[in-house]
Amino acid sequence: MNRKYTCLIILLIIFSAKALPLFSENGSKTPDAADENMKYDEKILEEKKHSFILQEGDLLIEEIRVTGLKRTAPAFVRNLSGVKKGDRLSLFVPRRLINSLKRKNIFSSIEITYLNQNGKAVIDIIIKEKWTLIVLPMFSRTENRTTFGGYL
Repeated sequence: MNRKYTCLIILLIIFSAKALPLFSENGSKTPDAADENMKYDEKILEEKKHSFILQEGDLLIEEIRVTGLKRTAPAFVRNLSGVKKGDRLSLFVPRRLINSLKRKNIFSSIEITYLNQNGKAVIDIIIKEKWTLIVLPMFSRTENRTTFGGYL
């Protein structure tokens, strides 16, 4: 096989490895742990929001506070929240935000709490980012030498 095609096949395998589904021994697709966590989060997050609304009322959102980020801009998380300052807290769907953030696969933990600040709601989102590596493929060819690999 030509070296040029071998390099392309290797690079395709590397880039598509993340997209390959996992299968159990009997050939059925195994459930993703993230899917199970999302179902768990939905119940807890909705209960937490509803209990806050029952105790404090359906307050207007004063602030969406995002803490714990080092590399990601807080505005990125605020945009995914689906609400803005001045909206009613009942319009906020925490499950949607959590699922969107988990699908990005760059956060290790996400926690949402609610505060009453002078009669208005503050949504406090506490996030921890994962340590991520980005592999950049490298390919070089001269008359006498062909080199390929990746940079971290």
